[in-house]
Amino acid sequence: MMRNVLFFILLLTSMVITKTGSVPGMTGYVVDKRGDEVLVVASEPKDYSDTGGQEEFYSAIWFSNAADNADIGHKVEVWYEVVAESYPGQAKADHMEVLPSEKPEGAHLTEQEAVKQALDEKDIQGLPALTNIDYQPDRNQWMIEITTHEKTHTITVGDR
Repeated sequence: MMRNVLFFILLLTSMVITKTGSVPGMTGYVVDKRGDEVLVVASEPKDYSDTGGQEEFYSAIWFSNAADNADIGHKVEVWYEVVAESYPGQAKADHMEVLPSEKPEGAHLTEQEAVKQALDEKDIQGLPALTNIDYQPDRNQWMIEITTHEKTHTITVGDR
């Protein structure tokens, strides 16, 4: 009996390590949501300038099967296998983890709440990549830099 319990525990542990121990295919911010699908834009750019491409390219993928708690502004890690080649891409998330949203000392808003407010700005056209997020306690505000294909926007979000 004890041997079966030990085998079951080892099997369960190996399944958890296999699922969470691998490297995610993408880490980025949720910038849009439709039902159980979320649009994630990478938090770090790729450099394709050596092959004639963009120097700062931010991958963007619509993921189905998103985590229930993934909302606009959350930073997430996503594991997936196949992406439909379009821009943004399309894929089924095998696993998605919502990363903890930081709340700097003295702030009222979390990073996720500030990012969500910044993304609500109406003058941002195109796919938004979050290139800088900075809480300024002396000014009681967040400075959020959002880059699209066309330009970079610096948005101030009051920390209420």
